[in-house]
Amino acid sequence: MKPHSDLVGNKEIAPKCCYFVAEPTMKYRVYINMIVWLLVFSSFHTVASAQDEKKASSKIKKASRKVKSSFEKEKDDPYARAEGYFDLGESYYQKGELQKSEDYYKQSKELFEKINHAEGIAKSSRALAKVQEDLNKNKEAVVNYSTALDNTLKTGDALGNTLNENDINRLSKPT
Repeated sequence: MKPHSDLVGNKEIAPKCCYFVAEPTMKYRVYINMIVWLLVFSSFHTVASAQDEKKASSKIKKASRKVKSSFEKEKDDPYARAEGYFDLGESYYQKGELQKSEDYYKQSKELFEKINHAEGIAKSSRALAKVQEDLNKNKEAVVNYSTALDNTLKTGDALGNTLNENDINRLSKPT
């Protein structure tokens, strides 16, 4: 007989020290601990989601006030309004409301075009293209990436040029 082993009949079995045989109460403790941990982690996720929702709502309110104040001033301020619409587009994009985001980015782009603000046209066109790409409107997205590229060339934004060129090329390739 070998040390640390048992014989059952004439057959040798593995040593008892190699087995982990949990008592039924031990098994239940393990399961209960796993369930508790899952509940704890899921509650953290729920709290984080609620905080994200509050932040997004706060951003929307702030952007809405910016747009509203651009109308209320004695002097009409299309730049502030365009920035406000851009911020609204960004907030709705972060919330996953792509259609609203697209609408606000379009308004922002139109205002920046009216005041001929190349940097604003570039950023609103790029953001608009990204939303349109997410909505599978790739032809429209290419047009807006091209508009963004034209305006980053005017402003000398080398990184913007590269990003817009890459996106145009990526979406223009046949699939």
